[in-house]
Amino acid sequence: MTVKRILILLSLLWGGLFITGAGVSPSANEGEMRIIAANEVLEEDVFFGGIYFENNGVINGSLYVASEKALINGTVRGNLILASSDAVINAHVTGDVFLAAQGATFTGITDGSIFTAGETLDFQASTNVARSIYAAGSQVSLYGA
Repeated sequence: MTVKRILILLSLLWGGLFITGAGVSPSANEGEMRIIAANEVLEEDVFFGGIYFENNGVINGSLYVASEKALINGTVRGNLILASSDAVINAHVTGDVFLAAQGATFTGITDGSIFTAGETLDFQASTNVARSIYAAGSQVSLYGA
């Protein structure tokens, strides 16, 4: 997959979050902030659009987020689709990660691949990716993976 195709895919995902309203799921939250506690287990896909999103729990489904800041901890048993100005991904994601961000830090585990575009992308030493990383950015730092 070429960088051009990755950028087109991420652009479509970003736009799709707003076109669909990002509020069609029972677990959608249209507020400015959402924090999923460490003891929470959600048995469905989660959609969020707002200023701040944080996941510390378990999501048994895919996670779709469009926010200014995002902190993804815990477990996502599905795909992670994220558009954010500032993102930190510490989670275990069993699917693929699709990310468009101005700045992103990866320290988690991904059983699939990571497709990402952004200005600053930082893959820390603890990052573990089972398949491939497709990254386009002004500054990409790869310490792990």
